[in-house]
Amino acid sequence: MKSAIVAIALLGLAGAAQAQQKDAPAPLTFEQALQVDQGLHALDGYKRIIKDGQREYEATELYKLGPGLRVQIGLAIARLDPVAREFQTQNNDLIRKYADGGTSVAAKNTQDYLAAFQALQKTSSGVVIPHIVVKELDLEHNPIQGTVLGLLNPILDQ
Repeated sequence: MKSAIVAIALLGLAGAAQAQQKDAPAPLTFEQALQVDQGLHALDGYKRIIKDGQREYEATELYKLGPGLRVQIGLAIARLDPVAREFQTQNNDLIRKYADGGTSVAAKNTQDYLAAFQALQKTSSGVVIPHIVVKELDLEHNPIQGTVLGLLNPILDQ
């Protein structure tokens, strides 16, 4: 009887783990990781022109984001910046491979380099970033540009 209860409990745990894996976001590709990294960096704030009589000057206005979201963004950037450096290293290796001893890709190797570069972009970075719910960005009070939202698309949830 005890062994049956233990078996049922283990099956329940296995089922819960499977359900959790289905809900977990997939690792980002290098292309997505670079895109999201750029978008997250842009969430620091925005430039605003302030007129003071005859003078105009530019001020940075911080987005009004909750502390939990700011921490999430900071942690995501900390995980994605090394991915960007790793991508650049691998791309530099590809350039050297197709450079034929020069400093740039040889014309005769351009097609092969581009195919290898595109394959690298589609490769998994191995990094999983928690998704951001659009509501948390408080778009009514934060003028986040559409281009920034587009960069964040891989991790934005409605």
